[in-house]
Amino acid sequence: MKKQNRKRDQRKREQKELRRKAVLATKSGQTSSSRSLLQQARAAASRFGVNYCMITEAIFDIGIGYVVLGRTKSPTTVATAVLLVDVYCLGVKNGFYVELTHAKFSEIVKGLAETESAFVDIAPACARKIVAGAVEYATQLGFAPHDAYPAAEALFGDIDPHSCSTEYAFGNDGKPYFISGPHDTPAKIRKVIRVLTDRVGEGNFDYIARVDGL
Repeated sequence: MKKQNRKRDQRKREQKELRRKAVLATKSGQTSSSRSLLQQARAAASRFGVNYCMITEAIFDIGIGYVVLGRTKSPTTVATAVLLVDVYCLGVKNGFYVELTHAKFSEIVKGLAETESAFVDIAPACARKIVAGAVEYATQLGFAPHDAYPAAEALFGDIDPHSCSTEYAFGNDGKPYFISGPHDTPAKIRKVIRVLTDRVGEGNFDYIARVDGL
């Protein structure tokens, strides 16, 4: 039991750090409208090849991580999509599409990566398969992806997730596993737990939440 508690505490610390970095990274995004960003992402996907595709290596161990996709538009610009993906429960929790200089792109990637959850390269089809699978899993549980999801996901373009032969399992040990974030209000925590109870039944999911959040 102590070992399991330590593992859960470690997951929660890593998730907290990943969420903090997501907030900081999002501030680097541009302020265009969602429709404009969606159009930009689609245009970049139709004209430029994928030069970067990375994922948090430990995403299925800690339950949450980043998918980063980049298409070089010019010697100075990278069309960039960043998605914060919860593969245990909530699907796409955050994300953005932005066009960056190569230097800024490298800076953001370096800022998001860390020793415990380093980035590894991944085939674009497999990255898209993970994102789509997490969104589908979360949707079945009653949770919609973040509002920024359409524009960020559009950068995948016509990449076919079915061409990835790797199979991915969502949830944790066959069940949804909700880990509350540092900025989740008590009301939000109660709502997530209520939705899970309604969808899968009490005892059929796991969660960790701050004591004052219940």
